[in-house]
Amino acid sequence: FFFFLMIRRPPRSTHCISSAASDVYKRQDYLGQKVKKFVDKHKFPNPMFVASHGHTIFHQPDKKLTVQIGNSSNLAAASGLNVVADFRSVDVALGGQGAPLVPIGDQLLFAEYDFCLNLGGIANISFNEGQKRIAFDVCPMNMVLNFLAEKLGHEYDEDGKIARTGKVIGEAITLLEKLSYFMVGGAKSLGKEWVYGPCTLRLSLIHICRCRRYAVCRSRWSPYH
Repeated sequence: FFFFLMIRRPPRSTHCISSAASDVYKRQDYLGQKVKKFVDKHKFPNPMFVASHGHTIFHQPDKKLTVQIGNSSNLAAASGLNVVADFRSVDVALGGQGAPLVPIGDQLLFAEYDFCLNLGGIANISFNEGQKRIAFDVCPMNMVLNFLAEKLGHEYDEDGKIARTGKVIGEAITLLEKLSYFMVGGAKSLGKEWVYGPCTLRLSLIHICRCRRYAVCRSRWSPYH
């Protein structure tokens, strides 16, 4: 977020930039202290490292751009442990998507399942196909649903109660399903730049909530469609 401020804010907002950057560093100190407390509490013998992904603020792999905020040095100093960070950048620099992050973890931890579906800010899926682990972002999820709920005065749509009061509108679903992302096969990933940009529905927010949930359920899972 503070990178956005650096680009868009006039010079007088330098204090705001410094404050935002300071918050990021303080949070890494806080996380480092929490990690140390957790390790001490459970008496883990000699942890190899802490893996810290950071928080994604820009993600446009087609332009070889991905940015995650977070300071691994502060985290290492506060926890007293080695830290591995900035997971996406090398993959994106080499022409990859840099996302999803956890398909190998899915395979190792949940091998008995046919697939693993993560319904986070963006929904992603991973599964085995032959000898390969296939993974990709399916569609926007809570990033959109929470945004719409906040517009209606709620932090989130608890149990889908808001969406239930809306209607599924066929034209809106057709419009959502024709977005270019869903026409692309193979490895692919989404960032907030795409999520908030490509489609505007001129409907009431309640109907949009319902249509978005419906569209999520209908999203194509095949990596080739």
